[in-house]
Amino acid sequence: MALEILNVLQESQELTALNRLIPHKDFTESEGKRMGQVMSFILSQSQNQISLSEVADVANLSKEAFCRFFKERTGKTFTEFLTQVRIHQACQLLHESEWSISQIAYQSGFQNLSYFNRAFKKVQGETPKEYRSKMI
Repeated sequence: MALEILNVLQESQELTALNRLIPHKDFTESEGKRMGQVMSFILSQSQNQISLSEVADVANLSKEAFCRFFKERTGKTFTEFLTQVRIHQACQLLHESEWSISQIAYQSGFQNLSYFNRAFKKVQGETPKEYRSKMI
């Protein structure tokens, strides 16, 4: 039971962090439910490869309709948003772990270290190594 509570709290904290990535817009009840399902799926699967088809299925929309729905509500494409989520997770791991940068990249869902470094610098304005060195 205690483990279940901790898992719910952890997911709640992660959803709160995700909420910061989304512009504050008023959602209808059905839109809010749909976005909640999408965000929960993204959180639970962000370390894995996620296809547009998979996330569109979670939202019960076609790929095209999902892309429009998601962009209108977040101001970002699904890929941009997923990259930001993964970078956020990488930042947490850079703070909390002693893992190498390549381990963190793969643990955060990136399949290519070079792409991780480019994406990290684009989002954070510095490389993962520079980011970590500022914390010491």
